[in-house]
Amino acid sequence: MLTLALITNSFTNYLQCIISVIFHESGHLISMILCKFKVSGVELRLFEIKILENNRLMNNLYCDIFVTLMGPCINILLFFIFIHFWKSFAYINLFLGIFNLLPCNNLDGGQLIYLLLCKRLPQKSIEIIIDIMTVITFLPVFIIGLLVLFQSKNNFSLLFISLYLILSLFLRDKKYL
Repeated sequence: MLTLALITNSFTNYLQCIISVIFHESGHLISMILCKFKVSGVELRLFEIKILENNRLMNNLYCDIFVTLMGPCINILLFFIFIHFWKSFAYINLFLGIFNLLPCNNLDGGQLIYLLLCKRLPQKSIEIIIDIMTVITFLPVFIIGLLVLFQSKNNFSLLFISLYLILSLFLRDKKYL
């Protein structure tokens, strides 16, 4: 990714995205520490940063919701802080915060739906519901990605995001929490 950023002369944008993701995950991590979750480590993966902990479902539902929402909330807060003097960073954070609230299986929105339904429905039913929501979310993102690609001739970002969403249905070992 670093080579691609240097070739396309968009290193600053990639750096801003990386910083925004670090703030997002820090929001989750700080809220986990505040809720006394036992964090065992942080894993850097190809398309995500995963905070490792063992006892999330053993905690209070409100703590789980707080942890899930804190990442997007940090990004939206950063949008309001930086909008007047660092617009590109502000909009990256706004997009990241809103994007993570989409109802997809490995985004915060999907985790939130899982938490809200876990007391009412069986696990398998919830997984099916969220998988269907992921496909429904994937389709418009993919179509918009195609339109953006045709208009800009070189902006593949939404197509990559839609590919990530659909692949997440099949490649994730433990889908929820």
